[in-house]
Amino acid sequence: MSNIKRIRRYDLIIVGGVFLLISLYFTYASFTSFLNQANAAQSYHSIHAVVTHAQLSSQKNGIYTPNIQYQYFYQNHRYQASRFAYFNMGAGHYDQAQAILNSYPVGKQIEIYIDPNQPSQSVISQQKPPMKYLGYFMVMPILSFCLILWGFNFRRKA
Repeated sequence: MSNIKRIRRYDLIIVGGVFLLISLYFTYASFTSFLNQANAAQSYHSIHAVVTHAQLSSQKNGIYTPNIQYQYFYQNHRYQASRFAYFNMGAGHYDQAQAILNSYPVGKQIEIYIDPNQPSQSVISQQKPPMKYLGYFMVMPILSFCLILWGFNFRRKA
């Protein structure tokens, strides 16, 4: 029978701890965006704005996102913004993003939703985010926690 010695792998514990902190930060930031979009869907006021700029931006992974800038007036103050939604995962393929962009040509008057307490905060889309994305944010913290546990319970044959 072989002897199995339990040792602590501090390198795994430290790396797991760093990844846990980073992933918890991104989980918090994503969840906050999710809640802000849900709040925008319920309590923001609708007003009119004018599209001032519209173009597509692409990422290396092939995800295209429409970049739509708009201007609006609220309580005698002029504001400019470009937030389509708080919780925005990108439009996806080129055709999908172009279809969204075509809906917002420069000069078009559109309806936007503003936070009445902070009028500089506005979104074009009032659509609630899908719940399916919340599960994705929990994967990294769980894996990081498992790495830490593995570091505490690492076994080596003596």
